[in-house]
Amino acid sequence: MIYALLVALIATANLVVGYVAAVRLGWGPPGWEPLMSFLGIGPGRSDQGVEFGSELDLQRLIDFGDQRMRKFRSARIEPQEPLQNGLLRLQVALDRTTLAIETAEARLLAARIKPPGSGWESLGSLVRTDVLEGFERIDEACDAVHQALGARDQHRLLASRTALAAVVRTARPKWATWSVVDDDSADDAIGMLLAIARRTVSELRSAQGPVLGILHDILGENHQVMDWDPGLHRHPAHGLHTLIAYDADRRLNPSDDELQFYVARVGIDQAATNQDDLGGLYFHAFGDRFAERLGQQLPAHWMVAPDGCGDFLIRGEARSMDEFTAELDRIRQRIAKTEVRVGTLKRHLTVSVVVLTDSAACPTEFQLLELQRLLTTVRDYGGNRVYLCDGGAEVLVMPLSETFPEAVLEI
Repeated sequence: MIYALLVALIATANLVVGYVAAVRLGWGPPGWEPLMSFLGIGPGRSDQGVEFGSELDLQRLIDFGDQRMRKFRSARIEPQEPLQNGLLRLQVALDRTTLAIETAEARLLAARIKPPGSGWESLGSLVRTDVLEGFERIDEACDAVHQALGARDQHRLLASRTALAAVVRTARPKWATWSVVDDDSADDAIGMLLAIARRTVSELRSAQGPVLGILHDILGENHQVMDWDPGLHRHPAHGLHTLIAYDADRRLNPSDDELQFYVARVGIDQAATNQDDLGGLYFHAFGDRFAERLGQQLPAHWMVAPDGCGDFLIRGEARSMDEFTAELDRIRQRIAKTEVRVGTLKRHLTVSVVVLTDSAACPTEFQLLELQRLLTTVRDYGGNRVYLCDGGAEVLVMPLSETFPEAVLEI
């Protein structure tokens, strides 16, 4: 009995020493919350400092959404070629609808703190108008794409287009009756409406990937990349690179013997555990704002393209994988040193990064799906790390021993 107890104590001591050493070296979960997640005991989340302090804090976030919605309404879709025009219209319609739902979610979170001064019916009317108009734009863009395709490509797109249309068709009646009757029933109604909003965004994002991926392939097969309209490469609503530009860069600049390209997906760790409290718009805004900063800081010819929910993609050339991952670790550490402010809510966010060697043999759609799968996997290891994912395994990259100054990002 004494011998067994002694063995248990030694084993426990070794585990503790090993864990502390791993954390010091940058391996393994860096704290209690990610450790709980890593061990599978529970989500390990803490509500301390997570929720917004007042509806005024949320109003700042809503102002960001309203400002971006105004840009969507005034955005001009320039391509003259029918397929390119339809593809960009569809991308913008999907982005606009997601933003409208995320902004509606933020309005609900604010109303949970304090009832809207303009009344529940006014709030419901505003939300219904934005979201239903987004659904209408998606339907119109899908029809425009269908008309621009030949019979063979129409059949090729049929299954994924039908799945996207089914999401819109199912969600539309729920949003058409979107309302909160009065203060007495507000809590229950808000909870139900928040669930509808989050489910709709999730379903839209799942359904849009296959549609856009097939359309990227069709565009590349029917038009030389140099003939793609320049308007496809920058999003008309916010000016950042689009996934179409990301796909074009892979086609124009493939890896060769002299220069190797690498790709990475960067995702906010807290988006998985704190989205119910902070809302999707919070992480969306942070991802877009930080992507804007990165566009000015990264090496020349590197590309940053937002991919919704605060995630963004990075593609760039480097002399070696070590050089590329070192730059990605600098990005990771800079983000961790950045205080995100929305009114009185001040937080530090962290990101997980997955890196792959780019290969022209892998279509962009498959690459994006694989990067998303890998990012979901590595978050279970604790987050706030860079992982090299070539060869079928997620290998942790040793963090750089550099000092980065504190920074502030105001939304």
